Amino acid sequence: MAIRIALIAVKSTFIESPWMFGTLGLWYLWPILEAAGHECQYFALDGDELPTEGFDRYLVSGTSPQAFELRRVGDVLRAHGCRTIVGGAHATMRPDDLVGHYDVVVKGEGEEIVLDALDAPPGTVLSPSRPADITRLPLPVRKAQHRFRYPLPDNDGSLHWAAHLFTSRGCPMRCDFCETGRFSKIWPSPVRYEPVAKVVQQIEEIVGATYWYDEQGQAHLFDALMFYDDIFPLNKHRTLALLDEMRRIHHATGMIWRCFMRVDVIAKHGGQAYLQQMYDAGLREVLCGVESGSQRILDIIHKGTTVEENTLARKWCKEIGLRFKASTILGLPGEDRESMEATRRWLFDNLPDRVDVNIYIPFLGTPLTDSILRGERVYDLEIVEPGLHTDEFWYSGKNRATNALCRTSSLSRDEIFEFRNRLMAELEAIYGAREAVYGSHFRFPNEGQLI
Repeated sequence: MAIRIALIAVKSTFIESPWMFGTLGLWYLWPILEAAGHECQYFALDGDELPTEGFDRYLVSGTSPQAFELRRVGDVLRAHGCRTIVGGAHATMRPDDLVGHYDVVVKGEGEEIVLDALDAPPGTVLSPSRPADITRLPLPVRKAQHRFRYPLPDNDGSLHWAAHLFTSRGCPMRCDFCETGRFSKIWPSPVRYEPVAKVVQQIEEIVGATYWYDEQGQAHLFDALMFYDDIFPLNKHRTLALLDEMRRIHHATGMIWRCFMRVDVIAKHGGQAYLQQMYDAGLREVLCGVESGSQRILDIIHKGTTVEENTLARKWCKEIGLRFKASTILGLPGEDRESMEATRRWLFDNLPDRVDVNIYIPFLGTPLTDSILRGERVYDLEIVEPGLHTDEFWYSGKNRATNALCRTSSLSRDEIFEFRNRLMAELEAIYGAREAVYGSHFRFPNEGQLI
């Protein structure tokens, strides 16, 4: 029997501008539900009111920094007698945190079991028996894409607007602070890839048939992409085949793009020449997890990269004309004054085009946090306030709003927090207050404005 389903993305309280990225997880479920005859409507609670009537099922999704909102929304819906289902990253990591707030909790990827979840009895926790075969999944429905866009400037100063997409799921690396790596509960190993032809179909759908609207109501095609794969250029053979198609689209439409990369992967696959091939296909910005300027810290967290590789990758990008955004983390295991100063020196010696200076937040489900909570003494790190819902603290977006929740044997949480704020003030003196983090071409939409 066909039913009406509300697809609900909870409020993103952890970033200043929540209208940059839509909820791809729900958008991947959308075509599966519609193919089964169900009617779906999408709600983004950063701008929409929470629906409490008119639907037969309420499918809610959110990440760990949205855990408070997930619990709140579940309680409101259940108080109105709604039949509720919750999934996403937090439900996968902490199903126990949501069981009392929703009728059904879905762990892991939902495509294979979303139809079963619609009729599951209250109190059910569902998990897929196998990872989703992403070669067979339908493309995500982008009916709500016009509300979400990411600003991406080209080298001539022209501003493009990007939609985001995945072309693979998983990461083979073992960074201990990360929840999507080799030992992740989010993406089962090994890495799974969408076929090149399917990726090209998705790209052409975005840049050829997907619109956003300006303040005057004028429609504009998206002309940029933000790849959200953990390591977009990981598989060189596949990447080169995809670049051939993307180069064609770039020349035909002016499309540009951004992706995440690892410096060791780039070095292994050809270094500057590999980056040049991506630049020629429209790549204009990379985000690199530099993490620390201290090799000792990189080794402790099993990052698998070196300070020298980070420096070389920055040099390559500068020579090519690729913007290099460096993401760093303070307060990692073993952190001391010397290692934080090493990170500061690396930033000022190399001057990335954009910078993220984060404070480590102990997200549940990562090798590092799980080890600490098991009482093991593997890492020089202590969660200072373990009774808090630590997942909900700021980790990105609001300048200087990140809370330090951990300490090391050498540094208190206050010392980590104060060092971060001093470093941000120094960076702002060079880059400008917002440009340090967001880039000089960024324009914030009005909060809550449906764009």
